[in-house]
Amino acid sequence: MKCKKKMFPVVAAVGAVAFGIAALSLAACTSSPAKSPGTSSSQASQVSQEAWVAKNENSTISSGVYRYYLASAYISAVSTHRQDYSKSVFDQEIDGQPAEEWIRAQALEGVKNLLMVNDLMKEYNLTVSTEDALLATQQSDSYWTQVKQIMQSYGITKADAKSAQFDFQVKNTTIFEHLYTNGENKVAEDDLEAYLKQNYTAFRYVLRSTYDDTYTSLPEAELKDLRKQFQDYATAIRNGSMTIEDAAMDLAEKEAEKETSSASSKTTSLKNPDALKEQAEKELQTRILNLSEDADQAQQEARYPEEMLKALHEMKNGEVRTIEAQGYLITVVKDDINTVAEERLADREGRREILIDWKGAEYTQNMQERMKNYQNYQLNDEEFNFDLREYFEPADSSASSSVSSSPLTVSSEG
Repeated sequence: MKCKKKMFPVVAAVGAVAFGIAALSLAACTSSPAKSPGTSSSQASQVSQEAWVAKNENSTISSGVYRYYLASAYISAVSTHRQDYSKSVFDQEIDGQPAEEWIRAQALEGVKNLLMVNDLMKEYNLTVSTEDALLATQQSDSYWTQVKQIMQSYGITKADAKSAQFDFQVKNTTIFEHLYTNGENKVAEDDLEAYLKQNYTAFRYVLRSTYDDTYTSLPEAELKDLRKQFQDYATAIRNGSMTIEDAAMDLAEKEAEKETSSASSKTTSLKNPDALKEQAEKELQTRILNLSEDADQAQQEARYPEEMLKALHEMKNGEVRTIEAQGYLITVVKDDINTVAEERLADREGRREILIDWKGAEYTQNMQERMKNYQNYQLNDEEFNFDLREYFEPADSSASSSVSSSPLTVSSEG
């Protein structure tokens, strides 16, 4: 099971940037950044912060933002689309196009998407909420720590990356929310509540890893004790002598004991009652998940072990089970979705997640159709058509083959 992170629903980047709605998370659990393909400092210094690649009456897209989209497309080309690893990607084709044309086309798509989002924000007189803007900044800050080296080697600034990806994403989500909450595609509250109740499963769980901090399996005796501990949780919850909240508090107390025994001062942050309560709240995970036949099964399995999903399908409301899967022991209680639906929909973040799940694909298709005819921009040909081979694979560098994976995409919540 992947780590859980605070998240809010935004547009997920695909390739350079494309319209699509997904739950974007803080990049705390993303893969390691790829190595820089070797762009020289002289090349990086050529990127003027005043230079622009495209503009219209509503906004101007900087050359740095364009280079962000180029870098994303280039790394995708090298790590995913290159057929012959013995030669440069620029000597090959991607989807029937010379690689340089494909990379430039992907980047232009990102530029146009950003321009169109800015147009729509003005057309609908929308602003990003303070809460969403703050979280987007936090996500951007976390992301930048991972990609700073490679970005700066391309002359791309933190502001360029934030504008290209995170500002775009949060604006796109703002537009989506407007259209389906107050705009032309408004969804009735009764219909949204019915969709939630018909398709979602509510559950709460606590868990512990069966591995230690060095990713080594726990000793058999310790593992046996942990299995008994979680089976005892299920038994006690089943017979009414414990709740799942009690199990979370027990885990918090055991964590405090562990911390105390390993601390030379015999004091621990978890000995404070308020800190212990806060830890217990972190231990207890409260979730709802679309388990209908029409749900994205791949996304479900990326977020939760198959064994857990199977159990949730089989369980009745109020039932509790302990499951061992993917290096975790999990005690889970299935709740009645009808009892949590109103509370979930009263929360803006929760409501938006359900709305995106239901209408996100429809919105994406509509925006993609709209993009096909989008021409409201002026292109700066000089900034747009510079030599990509020399930019990404300078003649004095053979490091282009070192790109192993793209750091320019942000992982979804897992």
